[in-house]
Amino acid sequence: MFKFIILLKFCLCYFNNLIKLFN
Repeated sequence: MFKFIILLKFCLCYFNNLIKLFN
């Protein structure tokens, strides 16, 4: 469960960076 939360945060940061690149 804890690893899942870390993975989720990592994905959120990753997608946030992608959005910044495309904007």
